[in-house]
Amino acid sequence: GETVVSITYRARDDKSGLGKVNYRLLDPQGTSHFEYHYHGNFYTTFFDGDPAAWTTYTISVVLPVGSAPGTWGLESIELSDKVDNKLSNSFVENVHFAVEADDDNDAGRRLQRTHDTSGIAPQMDLAFCSS
Repeated sequence: GETVVSITYRARDDKSGLGKVNYRLLDPQGTSHFEYHYHGNFYTTFFDGDPAAWTTYTISVVLPVGSAPGTWGLESIELSDKVDNKLSNSFVENVHFAVEADDDNDAGRRLQRTHDTSGIAPQMDLAFCSS
């Protein structure tokens, strides 16, 4: 069936606050899938809240039935603040996911983070879960 992908990350900015966020998932066939994360301050002119406070954000993506099976990866994520300063992170070589059986439900599947060699990855928890 379809697979729900949840990507959780924390972000903050010293002045203007988090603005646009985009990311790319890399499928097992090497195709890059670009998406935006439409969080609560995505469309606002000014950040609503304390821009300097760490805030947890969750991206939820549905991979449709027929999506490429196998190991997927978070290729990159780019965070922009409200004045368009950018922080780009590439994970092509260090964050990969593999399909594992769900012990509680043999029919269910989940993807777990399997590899991070950078030692400098941003504060980010990533999980792929099937529905």
